[in-house]
Amino acid sequence: MGVTASSSMARNHLSAYLQEACFWAAQKTYQRFKLLQYKYSIEEYFQIANSGVNPPEKIFKSFDFEYSHTNIEGYAKTAIFRFINNTIYRHDLEAKRVKFSDYGLLKDLSHKELREALISKGITQAKSDTYYLVWQCFDEIYQPNQSQGSRSLEPPSQKHLKQIADYYNQRLNKIEISAVPASEEKIKEMLETCIQAARDYRTKRFIPLDNSDYMSDSTPTLWDTAIQEEEREQVQSLIARLFEEIPETGQILLKLSQGLNLTQIEIANVLKNKFPELQKQYQVARQLGKYNNTFLKNFINEWNKIDPEIRLSDERDIERIKNSLSECLQSHCQKMFYTTLDRTVKQYAHEKKI
Repeated sequence: MGVTASSSMARNHLSAYLQEACFWAAQKTYQRFKLLQYKYSIEEYFQIANSGVNPPEKIFKSFDFEYSHTNIEGYAKTAIFRFINNTIYRHDLEAKRVKFSDYGLLKDLSHKELREALISKGITQAKSDTYYLVWQCFDEIYQPNQSQGSRSLEPPSQKHLKQIADYYNQRLNKIEISAVPASEEKIKEMLETCIQAARDYRTKRFIPLDNSDYMSDSTPTLWDTAIQEEEREQVQSLIARLFEEIPETGQILLKLSQGLNLTQIEIANVLKNKFPELQKQYQVARQLGKYNNTFLKNFINEWNKIDPEIRLSDERDIERIKNSLSECLQSHCQKMFYTTLDRTVKQYAHEKKI
């Protein structure tokens, strides 16, 4: 048998092997895009998946075959799932539109995303602080009702805008930001700027993948590897354990920053009496950076032990999962505050009855 025939047979075997991964990814995508089920069937997603693995060897372009613990099937499933999703987002405007309403997008944003979105829009650091504060006030004041949900959140009413403006102006007086008080109209304008910046930012973050090199940056992210619910629980459990290992100062800083979304200036004002070394914004920024980086590296080391399916080792890997891990850490810190608040409220209600 010639080399060409052998290569052809190997390619056919690899294509057959990938069919199960293609079908799995098609099913997952069908479940994800519930609002598009009238338009796309599982079979159509399956066809898209197959177009992404033709020829089959390109899916493994950046796969590390020398890493003995790597799970080839898991790698293929995740990579194909991402390819289908990217294809739909690239070609279907409705898919982009139905994911979030304008104000639903603001609810979905992490504070890190908004910071980077504003910077990418050309807004200076000093000015971005005011937009960030408006977003914080919006996030705290304007809550979706149970039937509506945050994904399809409607624009705030004039009453809500006034509440947001009042809260914004109140907080503005307490922190060291050089800005004038804002009216309801100004608040609305600033929120719309945040929305546009976020939409542009997320569009830029999406990189179209062509047929020749779409797998060149295909190492899955943290949440790509945590599609399964049990893996999500592993991630949250690891985050909780690593958080407890952080020194008290670091825990407090992360709780205030990630849990309450306080600005670095606000954190300095809160902590300056207890921690003299944290009286200035730059001191808080330096310590937050240190603890965030340490947490990130510790997470990668531990996650490689738990699930070596994907090798996370170099600086590219760190950058690749940084945003996802920041969101996980934020969720953990917020959950701690909510749990404490809920316990306090219940205790107060019990004491009041007595």
